[in-house]
Amino acid sequence: MAQIDKTTQFNQQLSITAEDGGTVNYATLSGSIDQYGVPSMSYYINDGVIYREHLSDFRTAWSAF
Repeated sequence: MAQIDKTTQFNQQLSITAEDGGTVNYATLSGSIDQYGVPSMSYYINDGVIYREHLSDFRTAWSAF
């Protein structure tokens, strides 16, 4: 019989509005809570230049996430 591990996953995209009106994603936040209630969080920087320009916004979003 197979064992099924239950987790809950969360994701968030951090983005800015580009000069042309489009959206540019510069970071992805990911998190999960395993079956025992233990959280795990990570992030991926999609665009380092925009990330550095919006570091304060990133830190605020990471803390809230």
